[in-house]
Amino acid sequence: MATDFTIQRSNTVRLTKPQVDLVRNPPAPSLEELLWQPFRDHVARLSGAPGEPVSAIESAGAGTRVRYQDGVIYKRADGGTAWVHGVIGDRYEQLGGASSWLGMPLTDEMAFGDDGGRVSAFERGAIYFWGDVGAIELNDIVVQYTGLMCFGETDQDQSSDSDEPYVVLGVTSPSTTSESRSKIYEDVDAGESRPDFLEIFRGKPSGLSLAVVLMEHDLGDPDAYKAEVTKFVDESFNAAAAAATQVPYVGPVLAAIVPILKKPTADFLNATLGTGDDHLGSAVITLTPKQLVVLAARTPTSSFKGLTYKVETPVLGSSEGATYKIYVTLGTA
Repeated sequence: MATDFTIQRSNTVRLTKPQVDLVRNPPAPSLEELLWQPFRDHVARLSGAPGEPVSAIESAGAGTRVRYQDGVIYKRADGGTAWVHGVIGDRYEQLGGASSWLGMPLTDEMAFGDDGGRVSAFERGAIYFWGDVGAIELNDIVVQYTGLMCFGETDQDQSSDSDEPYVVLGVTSPSTTSESRSKIYEDVDAGESRPDFLEIFRGKPSGLSLAVVLMEHDLGDPDAYKAEVTKFVDESFNAAAAAATQVPYVGPVLAAIVPILKKPTADFLNATLGTGDDHLGSAVITLTPKQLVVLAARTPTSSFKGLTYKVETPVLGSSEGATYKIYVTLGTA
């Protein structure tokens, strides 16, 4: 008996879809993220020093700002950012912040000099700080020669019973030099002053040296004595420029001005002026950046015999039996 077998084969074909890796671009940052990014970048550069933000992005002058736990970061229209904080930040806010005459900040707070000074630079000036004087805002300073005082005239004069003094002045800062001469003051007697006005420096308070030569006119050429002052100014400038520290937006700063200019100062004071006029004396006044800031912005102006001043020379003229002082004042531009 035959048996039929039915063989069933099952051919199953499985189709597999090819695997395709899709490269997707990250989503575009939102407008808010773009606005915040410069502030976040600045905080990162400061290693998080400002802390967490405590405000939204706010309008500030010609830019924007964000307040943080410690200070404020400002963003200018050109995209630059700067952190203002501490006592300098407090003073900036008192003055009106970004809407004040200082304008927007250009730099973070920086060291200024070697005596603990700090500075933040702004579009139209700077705020300086020392622990013992606080925060002081100013732009440029102005130094002016304001005259002389004769406490006692010379023992002998070749042409008259009175003196005819004049003053030669030289100024050195880390960035500039100048030389100038006063007029010849006629008929000067003991107890008399000669108020005058001559601007001898205008610029940043970066350290300054003022050379003064007091002469009594007889037969010489008053302009001949500028050479010694020019020599001192040139030597001092070379020494100052080599030793100055560059502070962004403030310029070169010479903190240790006295030791740096020790040699040119000594050479100048010991110089012999073989001329037709009598040399009554020389003096060098050195002023540090801190002294310049405090004198220009904080020190009251003194007045004596019609002379206004903040700085005076030592007594000059003893070699000829005379007693004189030269006077200088400082102010803000």
